[in-house]
Amino acid sequence: MTFLTVFTPTYNRAHTLPDVYRSLAEQTDKDFLWLIVDDGSTDETAAQVARWQSEGLVPIRYVFQENAGKHFAFNRAIEIADSELFECLDSDDMLKPRCVERLKYHWRRMRSENSQAKAICFLLSDSDGGEWNEDFSEDEFEAYFAEKVCDGTLRADVWLAFDTEAIKRHRYLEKWRKIYFPDAMMPYAVSADAKVRFVNERLGIYRWNPADAERLSNFSRPENLRRGGALSLFLGNWIRLNYAGRLIRKYPVYHLKLATQYDRFADLANISLKERIRMLDRKDARLLAVLTLIPGRLASWLTVLKHRRELNAKPRAD
Repeated sequence: MTFLTVFTPTYNRAHTLPDVYRSLAEQTDKDFLWLIVDDGSTDETAAQVARWQSEGLVPIRYVFQENAGKHFAFNRAIEIADSELFECLDSDDMLKPRCVERLKYHWRRMRSENSQAKAICFLLSDSDGGEWNEDFSEDEFEAYFAEKVCDGTLRADVWLAFDTEAIKRHRYLEKWRKIYFPDAMMPYAVSADAKVRFVNERLGIYRWNPADAERLSNFSRPENLRRGGALSLFLGNWIRLNYAGRLIRKYPVYHLKLATQYDRFADLANISLKERIRMLDRKDARLLAVLTLIPGRLASWLTVLKHRRELNAKPRAD
């Protein structure tokens, strides 16, 4: 069995994929498959990948699908994956040369220790050679992913390599197409009932893209809330409320605020009360969503009122 599936979802990224390819060709351990799921690209991606396949430096499987969104591509990759670990590597990021080697070292050790953790979480450098996130307080430890978010340990992006059997139990919701579905779902879902092994090693290179950052921040802009921004923000809150329910009693204020935002963006995204409650698996999460219905609805009304004023405001003369 192949040790690692490196899954790359892509859409018209022929200009950034060469850096991903080079980082994989430089791996000290080649016990992996690069699984590319092309979400309907119209550029030179297919021809480019065919050239790389002919070079034979990296084992590659290329799958094309009609444009539906990254979450559809992710579900397709989960169905295909047949390896011990599964990792998502975006089409503009890179792995450090010893990434696969070090993941294998940690995973083999975890198995020899009879660890029940279902993922390995590691740190990142940025594309300028700096540190993207702060070091963990310990070299190695195991914890629930959501708890490390709640206690402030995880303040910037980290990457995870998942136990493939564990990740196959989960799927992104496919009710909505061509939207931004927050990537955080899989870390939260897989670690809802299983811990993650955190290792103090920088094994990936995160390429900071100001355009992507601006796109994410623009979700809450008045002109974008009705175009899918509210739905993406609703889903982000759903992920944390649904899969981190075990922490509601430990972090009640955090989850009260979370549930209020869940109801707020549900209103703005036209998600009915019945649907938003049905989407939550835990009874305590459902109860919290009901208790925050009024403050959430009030917040949505205030958002609409504020944005209506902003949209109707005339530009000031110089």
